[in-house]
Amino acid sequence: MMTRRFLAPVLLTCVICTPAWAAPTPSPTKLFVREVKSDIFGYLMPEKDLRAGRFVFRNIALGSPVEFQSYETGKNDIPTYAPFMLEFDDVTSKTSENELGQMAYAVAPRVLPTFYVITSKSFAFWGTEKTIGAVSFKGVLDLAAMKAAKDDQNKVVATGDLTFGGATFKNVKLTWFGGD
Repeated sequence: MMTRRFLAPVLLTCVICTPAWAAPTPSPTKLFVREVKSDIFGYLMPEKDLRAGRFVFRNIALGSPVEFQSYETGKNDIPTYAPFMLEFDDVTSKTSENELGQMAYAVAPRVLPTFYVITSKSFAFWGTEKTIGAVSFKGVLDLAAMKAAKDDQNKVVATGDLTFGGATFKNVKLTWFGGD
């Protein structure tokens, strides 16, 4: 079984060798690299449904600077939360109405990171979840578009490649949503 210590430099090497990726210098002990210190809180929502098997990609959830700091220093006390995580819905599970009157699936796995990198121009995520398996996203993050999206939530703020459930979706466009 590979350990996190071994996996981090391997993943960083894969990212760095990819054209147009400007990643920081890898460290064998650092699994979470975040060069962006500004507030990037929000949800990155796909422009269209992306489905692999019974799972549909719902969003990339990004936390506040305080949440990132807490998580990166091992002080996160919520086992089902990370400030950079991907959320999915199992569309074969039962549905019910949530507190906002929207349909919600009973099974909605969150994929927490094994590793992530966030720079001013790009970001990447790797994680696994027992029902979905390996999940990765590698893309370009437009910080200026994120700021502008607060007035226009249909604006694309990120584009990249998403892999989950054994399928890879290229050039996925994500818009910003501030939450309810």
